[in-house]
Amino acid sequence: MDHLWNLIMHEKHDQLDFLLLDSECRVIFATPPVTSYYSLEQKSVFPLHTKLGALLHQSILHKSAVFCQPVLETEMPGQDKTAYLCFLYPYSNTKDLCYYIILHKMNNIQSINPLIEYEKRKTIGEMAAGTADAILNPLAAIKGTIQLMERGSGLPYDMDKFRYYFSLLFDQIGKIETIIERFIQLGKQKPMHLHLTSLSKVIGEWLPHIYSKALSRQMNLNINLPNQDTKLYINEQLLTAVLDEIFNNAHDAVDDNGSVHLSIQLQEQRQVCIEISDNGHGIPEHLMPLVKNPFFTTKDEALGFGLSYCDQIIHHMGGNLEIVSSRSGTSVQIHLPVYT
Repeated sequence: MDHLWNLIMHEKHDQLDFLLLDSECRVIFATPPVTSYYSLEQKSVFPLHTKLGALLHQSILHKSAVFCQPVLETEMPGQDKTAYLCFLYPYSNTKDLCYYIILHKMNNIQSINPLIEYEKRKTIGEMAAGTADAILNPLAAIKGTIQLMERGSGLPYDMDKFRYYFSLLFDQIGKIETIIERFIQLGKQKPMHLHLTSLSKVIGEWLPHIYSKALSRQMNLNINLPNQDTKLYINEQLLTAVLDEIFNNAHDAVDDNGSVHLSIQLQEQRQVCIEISDNGHGIPEHLMPLVKNPFFTTKDEALGFGLSYCDQIIHHMGGNLEIVSSRSGTSVQIHLPVYT
């Protein structure tokens, strides 16, 4: 590390820039060119809206090194298109874990086009790998259930057991359908069919599902609903899918005996707010700008486009989705226009 520091401070490098970040992606040190290009300030979080920022945050989140990773910045206000090769290394010989980053600037514009193709292939690869993992898990459950049914085929017929097996099969097939439908919605931007619908009806049909989940974890489920019904132009099935996704995140965030709160409030300017909050550990502040990004996830077995999908669906229904988080928990608010 001392050798690296001397190299950074005392040698001239026209093509190299250096960064030193802490475990929350805050800037400890940056060479002047990269400081100017990204408008960095000491102790500030490296900007997540940039391609380099997204890469650094993901790598630091998973405590993984990066070797020769191409990064192409194309949307920096007032700055030229810039390409880097990025190297990131964790360093733990200090009181707190930190990360040093070497950026090799590529001045030859002809070298940028291959990077664009690389980014496309990388995105496709991430989608394929994530989809494969998400679909293979339910397929394994389907295969196992069918094998159990096959082994019992020569035994006396047990209606209750077969009902249970068929329930498992339908549940897993439903998971695969949901994954495929979300990809279609995100990729093809299908027209969304909206209908004037009673919000009380949607919530009333959805509540039994979350009651059973709460009981399985001995969670405290607090519900605060208004006496007055409201009518919304929505797609009932898709709004239910959004509520499921947000509730599942809250369900996963709390410990056993934790609390999840559901409330619906009529607001000014003819809007309704559906809020689902939990008392889990919250989302780290430096990750908040990333949570709606497709394929961003902190879970090992997740695709990472749940909140991105929810945000898009609510936007198409004329509303918006807001997320507020702290160490005492997370609140997700769905704001939708009221029509009657």
